Amino acid sequence: NASLGQFNISLPFYFIYNFLWHVLSFLDYNLILRLTMFVPIVFVSFYGSFLLSKKIVGKMSWVLLASSLVFCFNTYFLILQTSQLTLAAAFSISPLVILFFIKTLESRKITTAIMTGLLCFICSAYEARVSYIIIWVLFLYYLYYTFVIDKISIKNILRNSFFASLPILITLLLSSYWI
Repeated sequence: NASLGQFNISLPFYFIYNFLWHVLSFLDYNLILRLTMFVPIVFVSFYGSFLLSKKIVGKMSWVLLASSLVFCFNTYFLILQTSQLTLAAAFSISPLVILFFIKTLESRKITTAIMTGLLCFICSAYEARVSYIIIWVLFLYYLYYTFVIDKISIKNILRNSFFASLPILITLLLSSYWI
């Protein structure tokens, strides 16, 4: 028993892997592992960090490429890719979660909030610890957007609070299968 008899918080999240691997069971195990772990780590991390930096800095191509390369090839992320694949996959999805959260607050659309919640759920399904960190980052960005970028009014604060809490609520509801 790896947890020495204590409850292991990460075990309920493996339901997602078991379900996904059961659906893909007609494929070879090595291919399933590559599709569920290595594709998010290699492709989603570069593409997500590229899109997030494009949203933040604009269309300066060398900055976009440099920021994506720094995100994908920093030493911590490289070490994760050789040891804890679920942690690396969750970190690779995190720029997309942040990007869609920014778009949610700017556009104030329910569909974007739902997409943010689904991405946050996927991230939490890979690794719950990463989703805790991302939720704190999203909360800090919500405060920054509400009180610095947006005009301060009760209506804007309530509207931003609704659109900021909707992805978190979706993530919690989708993660409640193991409670």
